[in-house]
Amino acid sequence: MTIHFAKPIALLLLLCLAPMAFWARRSMAGLSRPRWVTALVLRLLITVLVVLALAQMQWLFVRDEMTVIYAVDQSLSIPPDAQKKNLEFVRQTSKQRHGADSAGLVLFGRSAALERRPDTKPLLESVGPQPPGRSGVAAEAVSLQSVTDPQRTSISAALRLALATFPSSSLKRIVLVSDGNENLGSAKEELEAVRRNHVRVDVLPVSYEYRDEVMVEKVLTPGEVDKGAGFEVRTVVTSTTPQEAKLRVEENGRLIASEKVNLKEGRNVFVVPRTLPEPGYYSYTSTIEAPHDTLYENNKAGGFTMVRGPGRILLVEGDPEHSTALPRALASQGLEVKTVGLESLPLPLGEIVPYDAIILSNVQASSLGEDGMRTIELAVKDWGVGLVMIGGEQSFGPGGYQDSPIERALPVSMDVKQRQVMPSGALVIVLHTCEIAEGNYWAQQVALAALRVLSKSDEFGVLYYDWQKGETWLFPLQRAEDKEKMAGLINNVQPGDMPSFITILGKAHQALKASHASIKHIVLTSDGDPAYPGDDVIAQMVADGITISTVGISPHSLADTDRLGRLAQMGKGRYYDVQYASALPQIFIKEAATVRRSMISEEPFTPAAALASEIVRGISGYPTLRGYVLTTLKDLAEAPLVGPEKDPLLAHWQYGLGRAVAFTSDAKGRWAADWVSWSKFEQFWAQVLRWASRSVQGTGVRANVDVTDDRGHVVIDAIDKEGRFINSLKFDGVLVTPDKKEEGLAVSQTGPGRYEAFFDAQETGTHYLSLRYTDAQGKTGLYTRGVVVPYSAEYRELRANEPLLKEIAAATGGRVLKGAGDDVFARTFAPEPNARDAWPLLLFLAAVLMPLDVFVRRVFLDWRAIRVRAAAAVERVSGRRRKAAEPSHVTVLLSKKATTREETDRRARKFDTAGPISVQEPALGPTDSEPKAEVRTLERPAAPSKGPAVVREDQTYTGRLLSAKRKMRDESKRENEGPGPEKPRKE
Repeated sequence: MTIHFAKPIALLLLLCLAPMAFWARRSMAGLSRPRWVTALVLRLLITVLVVLALAQMQWLFVRDEMTVIYAVDQSLSIPPDAQKKNLEFVRQTSKQRHGADSAGLVLFGRSAALERRPDTKPLLESVGPQPPGRSGVAAEAVSLQSVTDPQRTSISAALRLALATFPSSSLKRIVLVSDGNENLGSAKEELEAVRRNHVRVDVLPVSYEYRDEVMVEKVLTPGEVDKGAGFEVRTVVTSTTPQEAKLRVEENGRLIASEKVNLKEGRNVFVVPRTLPEPGYYSYTSTIEAPHDTLYENNKAGGFTMVRGPGRILLVEGDPEHSTALPRALASQGLEVKTVGLESLPLPLGEIVPYDAIILSNVQASSLGEDGMRTIELAVKDWGVGLVMIGGEQSFGPGGYQDSPIERALPVSMDVKQRQVMPSGALVIVLHTCEIAEGNYWAQQVALAALRVLSKSDEFGVLYYDWQKGETWLFPLQRAEDKEKMAGLINNVQPGDMPSFITILGKAHQALKASHASIKHIVLTSDGDPAYPGDDVIAQMVADGITISTVGISPHSLADTDRLGRLAQMGKGRYYDVQYASALPQIFIKEAATVRRSMISEEPFTPAAALASEIVRGISGYPTLRGYVLTTLKDLAEAPLVGPEKDPLLAHWQYGLGRAVAFTSDAKGRWAADWVSWSKFEQFWAQVLRWASRSVQGTGVRANVDVTDDRGHVVIDAIDKEGRFINSLKFDGVLVTPDKKEEGLAVSQTGPGRYEAFFDAQETGTHYLSLRYTDAQGKTGLYTRGVVVPYSAEYRELRANEPLLKEIAAATGGRVLKGAGDDVFARTFAPEPNARDAWPLLLFLAAVLMPLDVFVRRVFLDWRAIRVRAAAAVERVSGRRRKAAEPSHVTVLLSKKATTREETDRRARKFDTAGPISVQEPALGPTDSEPKAEVRTLERPAAPSKGPAVVREDQTYTGRLLSAKRKMRDESKRENEGPGPEKPRKE
């Protein structure tokens, strides 16, 4: 350890110590020598401490221990066999530590993760088999705990994490193992921080090159074309060598071109001309196949084209065979309708956006799925697609739309609040642990899915087998009012393997029998091996209005499957044979919706007009409806038609860019049999669809979208029919990522009639753009476009970027390593001293000494009295006498006084020993009025010749006076009493 001064010029202030000492001595002349010496030393010491602090004194520690942080690339661009070699390099070289050297490990891809903090233990000792990588080779690799996203490479993130991991004092080295193909962040921007922290970066390049690689770089299509106009689909193919390949082009999944092509080295462009007579959204996918190709992930890419034309309606019909009246009615009014069944669901966003409106007619939520419902919501909110939901026994609340994305878009909610008497359903779920992966996790998910469907007026209970309590309630049958509390209990449940259904079904039977719900239902999940109750028990449950559905998950045998199916058949329910666990939530949504059928009213009624609306203008005389689904009107929605007790029958509102309509009865022969034959049936539905359909249309805006280096670039040109630029447009842009997340899109004008926007396009898949704009006159327009990111940027690089790695090593004083033979712990650079500031401690000591200096100069202490009192205190505490301390000044004075008094008494005694003392006492005669003096001689007893003199009271001067006084008082008393017998007087 050495001492260093960051500002040594401040040490010149020490020259002031001599004059300071001289001045301080004169100012303290009145103090005793010990006090002024002590005060002078303190002042000089305080001054020295302050000067050293001003010079920023530091302690420098130089340590020879080295810390090495390995930063290993785990991205997809690293071949699997190379990844194995990289980890083996780490394992071998980490054993080269010397003494107290330590090593740590950082893994990185899109982000960095700390796999191992620096310590002296060996790295990567456990080895286990790994699945085949992109080359199809199963590699023996080290087992790792950290998870990184391999879709991108961020060397900068790895350097930042490594810097933060180093201990404060040691030699620091980063060993970067990578191919150098970064596509996120910039490693060069981190080099300044690396140098500032005195860190060396050694690099181990992961070298590879794909010599016969072929990839589809991009597919170029126009964003929008007019109906019937010709355009070209351009496919850009890159090849590393001249070779023969096969190119296939698909349009909306249909093959439109397939031919052999001769590729030259570099870029190749192939064109497929197209003319589309029908409006809509068209997707194109190009695929290249070559015999010697290595990477298959980059052999496919795609693009989108919007064909403008008259709007169309997409009808999703839950019962196509019995619902033909609505498509005929819309077609008769000039609306183009495309009908699809449940087998086409869920629909991707690209197939919904081209339509002006989508109709869901008696479609259950489980048929759409959570992702499908979210897609429709986005189409309405961000693309202006109209949504019309038509009722039925599988729609609204009975269809399981409670708390779903579709419910958010609709003008009605599934909870019925305005009725005083509300029919309700009751559902009991029996959970049985199943021998599938994450069985208890899926048990929790199915219960949560069912809970979400139920309304607060419905009753819900969950039974399961507990290993300690046996068959028990997770929570008993009760109204689903506190869904948050119920969900919390479900998230912690761990169902056991019950031996029998008899007890647990008995509990469910008793609870449902006591319930006043109009519909009572049990859903039982099992692998089918527990004991079953008798047929008479199931028959009694059915007689009590209880139905049973069963869900078989991995039954052990065909007999178990048969028994579960028979139980559901006897219980008047349904049996589900589940092949994939991911299908379970949708099954339970469907089963939970069964009890929501209590929300259906099938009493005939005549609709009543509640308010005037454009949607029903010119229509009156509504026929009778035989049923509808109970719902509640939302606050900002309107209901032109209502049913009994003012329940909404026809409701509408604006949702984002689109409009949504709810018709709670049906459009077929079950409830609307009289409406189908009504003369205004076609007019009614045509007005509903025209009101809901997308109203914003293009007004001369064209846009091109390009994705380069994971960044999307939108260029918008706005030109009117006369060829003039349209300026000052206000854009409201939205980007929907492949995982259905919405992000804002900022659009700014960069030139006459030109607008630009940028967005992040790192995620693989289709990104959808929605640009709603308004001109100076308030006229609105909408531009939509899909952009495909076909594969990760990791598959675009065909060779290692070694120049970047060498630049990183050179900029930090590091080395370019060759392999396991290199000593990563070699001391190839001098240790950097680690400085630790000392000035905070110096200032603290100076602050502590300053009050002591004031105390010495201003406070006088009697050290002799302090010692005496301390000695006395010690004697009292210890209980034994101590040697007398040196007396204080007061003690000396008292001692002198006592000595003087003794000397006076001694002199008095010397005077008394000269002879007898004559005492003259007054004598009173009988006639004398004045006393007469009588002189008596008192003999002084002789003092003993030897031994210490013992002085009696009558031997002292004062004692003799007192004795004479007493004698005179006695004689006076006798004279006053009169004569009496004389007493002999003792001489």
